[in-house]
Amino acid sequence: GGVDYAARANGLFQSMNADGTKAAVRAVGRECYGYGPMGRESPLYGTRPIMMIHDEIFAEVPEDRAHEAALCMTEVMVAEMRRYVPDVYVNAEAALARNWSKEMEPRHDENKRLIAWDLEAV
Repeated sequence: GGVDYAARANGLFQSMNADGTKAAVRAVGRECYGYGPMGRESPLYGTRPIMMIHDEIFAEVPEDRAHEAALCMTEVMVAEMRRYVPDVYVNAEAALARNWSKEMEPRHDENKRLIAWDLEAV
């Protein structure tokens, strides 16, 4: 194919990563619309996935269950990715925000529940 060693070596792993990421987006979407294993009882039901950038899924989440939805999303993402790269440690961290920023970090309240990050809190 006219590719160099690094492109060939990366292609095999990158393709598994890309497949796992796409599978995670699909599984999260199914949960959001009530077609996942938990049906409409899923914490993600009613959440609307809006975009996926690199390896991050962005979604609009009802605030009253944002903490539960965010944790559920990370569990679904990790489970799907592990199917494609079983020998690689996979982890995902959830964060909530009303506006997206590259500076965003997970924030927690006194009960260790995720709360929305905002620029003023930095």
